[in-house]
Amino acid sequence: MADLPAKITTPGAGDDTQSGANNAQNQRLARIVSLKRAEVMLIENSLAHHKGNISKAAIALGITRPTLYHKIQAFGIQGRLRDGGS
Repeated sequence: MADLPAKITTPGAGDDTQSGANNAQNQRLARIVSLKRAEVMLIENSLAHHKGNISKAAIALGITRPTLYHKIQAFGIQGRLRDGGS
């Protein structure tokens, strides 16, 4: 590896164009992660507010019950959940 240029062997030692592209990509990824985190928080808060009632939480979030179930599974949201009821 000693014969390889520093921009290959040293993280962040690439040219400015590549670093700029990586920085922009990292910012986009950070926004995606933040959006997912926000979505998880909204779901968790809605479920808590509706005492785990999936149907009521889904209505409050403006999504269908199956969509909420999918998001709960996809995001690994756990806790006391109830389906339907009053």
